[in-house]
Amino acid sequence: MKNSSELYLSAREAAAELAISPATLYAYVSRGLIRSEPTPDSRKNRYRAEDVRALKERRAPSPEPRGLRSFDADLPVMDTEISTITEEGAIYRGVNCVDLAESDTLEHTATLLWDVSGVDPFDQDNQPLLSEEMRTIGQAARRAAPIDRAIAVLAL
Repeated sequence: MKNSSELYLSAREAAAELAISPATLYAYVSRGLIRSEPTPDSRKNRYRAEDVRALKERRAPSPEPRGLRSFDADLPVMDTEISTITEEGAIYRGVNCVDLAESDTLEHTATLLWDVSGVDPFDQDNQPLLSEEMRTIGQAARRAAPIDRAIAVLAL
């Protein structure tokens, strides 16, 4: 069984192992790439060594000389089902994003990105119920510019 010093790294150790700043370490934690937990009897956090090493391995540069590397070496570290970057540009869930921008509605694009099928998220039945206060604000802002209406409603 490993002891806790083998399982965890301090912020300084984790940042040094990844050759990053503490701010970048915290960003990785907030994205769920590295797990952290409070250190017993301290205000500091400790970081899972296995997560740090796995991220380091994924970020390791290709051993090939820079001019000979494959295209894959420059791809993002994180995998996603939402988008793919190709030589032709960005693809969102299998659809070219330029085509979406040129010919599709915002609603259809949102439905595609949210991976919604079989239901229209913009259908009146799927809209949230508005409180009386929200209705009053909406009515008062009815003639305002769209951005001003958004600011009025989002402020609540």
